[in-house]
Amino acid sequence: MKRAALVSGLALLAATSCLAAGARIAAGDGKEPLGSEALSDISIEDDFATTCIVPCAHAAWADTQQIQGKIITLAKAEGRNGVLMAKAGARRTVVPKAGLIARFARMPSGSRLTASFDLFVPRGYPVNSIHLMDLECASCGVSGNPGVRLYLRHGRLRVDRSKIGIEHAWANDDAPALQQGRWHHINVNAVMSADDAAGSVDVRLDGARVLSGTGRTLLPGRMAGFDRLQFGITATSNDTEVRALFDRFEARVSPR
Repeated sequence: MKRAALVSGLALLAATSCLAAGARIAAGDGKEPLGSEALSDISIEDDFATTCIVPCAHAAWADTQQIQGKIITLAKAEGRNGVLMAKAGARRTVVPKAGLIARFARMPSGSRLTASFDLFVPRGYPVNSIHLMDLECASCGVSGNPGVRLYLRHGRLRVDRSKIGIEHAWANDDAPALQQGRWHHINVNAVMSADDAAGSVDVRLDGARVLSGTGRTLLPGRMAGFDRLQFGITATSNDTEVRALFDRFEARVSPR
C-alpha cells in the first residue's frame, strides 16, 4: 500500500500544516540536549504515491530545499507507481539542492538510525559528487549544521564527516558501484555518537555491505546530537545537471 507518514510519540518537531489532526508535539528549549526519557522512537515512511509532499496532511516531511533544483512526484516512472524525482542544476556560485527535510527533537549521542530507500539514476546523468542523505543538528548552537552525509563518488557510496571536523570520508573504493539505468536498494545503519569508540556506520547496496566505519558521527560537546534528516539530492558539485528517482523511503531513529 502506498503511504507517506511520520510517526512519533513526543519527539516530532514539524510544521503543523504537515501533521494529522491530534498529533502530539513536544519541543525542547533548544539549549540543553533532551534526555532519552523525554524522547521516543521516530519512524519516517514515504513511497511518494501522493502529489503533495509538503505542506499537507499526513506528510512525512516538514520542508523542502530547492536551490537551483526541483522535486516532484511522478505517478509512473521506470517501472514504478509513485516515485520522487529530484533534479539539480550545474553548480555555479551556489550549491544546488533538491531535497526533503524531516525535523524532530534533538536525539542525543548514542542514538541509532536505520534507513533504507530505492535509487535510480537515469542514463546520461552523473553518479558522482551527489549527496543523498544528511543527518545534521540545527539546534546545537554551531554554525553549518554539523553532521554526517551519505554521498556518491564515482558510483560508490561514501560517508562524509567533514562537518564534524574529520577531513577524510569513510570510503571503500573496492566496493561495487551503483549503475545508471537501474533501481538499487540502499540500507544505512548508524550509531550516532560523539565518542570515537562508539559511533559507526554500515552501508549496504542491494543487500551487500559496501562500507563500514567506526568512529564518531557527531560533533563532540555538551549539545552533541542531531535533529534533522535531509533526503534527495541534498547537494551536488557537478558542472552538469543531476537527476535521480527515489522510492520506498523508510527511516527509524531511536534515542537509545
